[in-house]
Amino acid sequence: MKKFKFAASVAAATFLVAGIAFAQVVGTNGVGITSNPVTGVVTPGSNVALGTFNVTGDAQGAGLTSVPFTLTAGGGATAADLSNCQVFNASGAAVSAAFTPVAGTNMVNLNSGVMAGGTAGATQTFTVRCTVANGVSSSATYQFIAGTPILSNALSVNVITPTTVEQGGINNVLALITLDATHSGGNVSLGNVPVTITSNGASTSQLSNCQLRSINNLTGTLNTTAAVQNGTTMSFSLANQLTVPAGTVMTVVLTCNVDPATPVGGSFSVSVAPLSIGATAQNGGAVITPGASVASNGSALPTTGVVTVVSSGAVTPGLPNTGEGGNAQETLVVLALSALLAIGAGLYVRRAYR
Repeated sequence: MKKFKFAASVAAATFLVAGIAFAQVVGTNGVGITSNPVTGVVTPGSNVALGTFNVTGDAQGAGLTSVPFTLTAGGGATAADLSNCQVFNASGAAVSAAFTPVAGTNMVNLNSGVMAGGTAGATQTFTVRCTVANGVSSSATYQFIAGTPILSNALSVNVITPTTVEQGGINNVLALITLDATHSGGNVSLGNVPVTITSNGASTSQLSNCQLRSINNLTGTLNTTAAVQNGTTMSFSLANQLTVPAGTVMTVVLTCNVDPATPVGGSFSVSVAPLSIGATAQNGGAVITPGASVASNGSALPTTGVVTVVSSGAVTPGLPNTGEGGNAQETLVVLALSALLAIGAGLYVRRAYR
C-alpha cells in the first residue's frame, strides 16, 4: 500500500471590491476599480479631466493590459465633441495612446508596465483627459465609467515543505509547490516543473521514484520518474500539459521514496526557481515569466524548504502520520484537512469574493 506523509497548503483567489457613491465598482482576480465620473457641466478646452478611477490591488500585484470605458454624454453633448483622449497616472504621465471615444464601450489599451497593487493596500489614481470641442453644448456632461480590466497573464510560485520525512518511507512528501494564477488574466500552461534537491548529511542517491502529483489526485502522477542528482535541477517533464486556470491556485506534490539507510538527522533542501518554469499563456502561447508568491505584508514567500530525516515510525511533530492499513483514500482526505490546520497559519491565504 502506498503511504503519503505531507503538509498541504491551499491558497484561494481574491479580489478587493470597494464601494463608491454615484458610480460603480468592478473587480477581477486581485484588482478592483472604482470610477469617479465628473458630475458637473463640461466646458471646451484641451486636457479636460472627464473622470478618475482608482485601482486597488494586493501585495502580489497584477499587470493591467487594457480597461473598457463606457462613455455617456448628456446635456446635448455627443461623443463627437471629444477627441485626443488619454489616460494619465497621478504623476501626469500618459499611460495610454490617444484615442477618439465613441458613445458606449471604448476598450483602451494601457502601456506596458501599468500595475495594480504590488504594495499592501496600494491604490493608484488615473485620470481620463480629452479635448472638448469649442462648439460643445453649454450644458454638456460626460461620464467615463471603467469596466472590468483585462489583466496580464501571470504565475507566482511558493514551496512548502514538511518538517520531517522517515527512513524507508514510501512516497514521502518532500514538498508542496503552489502554482498561483489568481492574478492572471488568462489560463497558464506548463510543460515542465524544474526542481532542485540538495542533500546535507544524507545523499540524494537515497531518494528514488520521485514524482509530481496533483494534490487532488495523490494516487496518480503527472510525470515520468526523474533521477535525483545532488544540487542539480531535475526538470520534471509532464506527461500532459498542466493548465492552471486564471483566478485559481494549483498545488502539486513532490513525493520520493526514502532509503531505509538514509542517516537520521540528514536533510534535503527542495527548491524551485520560478524563472526556470516554462510557463506560457494557454491562449496564444505567449511566454509568461513566473515570480515568487508574495505575502500580505509584501515579502516574498519561500521557494525553498528543508526536510529532516527521522527514524522509521517516528511521529512528525505538528503533522499528521498516516500509519499503516486503513482506507487509503479516506486517509489522504484526513491528511489534507489536518495539514491545513497544522500549517495554514504560516501561509499566505487569500479569500475569494466572487
